[in-house]
Amino acid sequence: MLELAKVRKLTWLKEGSSTIQQQALRDLNQAFQNWWKRPDHFGRPTWPKAGINEGFVIRDLSVRRLNRKWGQVFIPKCGWVKFRVTREWRDIETALSA
Repeated sequence: MLELAKVRKLTWLKEGSSTIQQQALRDLNQAFQNWWKRPDHFGRPTWPKAGINEGFVIRDLSVRRLNRKWGQVFIPKCGWVKFRVTREWRDIETALSA
């Protein structure tokens, strides 16, 4: 379905990482599955609102340490992004997502 949308006139979809887009579709599917199974427990999935929880998740992390205080994480379509190390490095290295 994602590839079909990319072929049509939605060229802006080609600019983003297909891995991230596919995971977003899986997350949306899981949200609807949960809602249909237990509507009394899970709320209906809604569109994100501007300014509220505008974060994203990176799966299959690639990290490297620059020095004691700084590290880098690889973000698809962006490259290496520097971050401040505030946790034990072994916890960062073994993380599956961020």
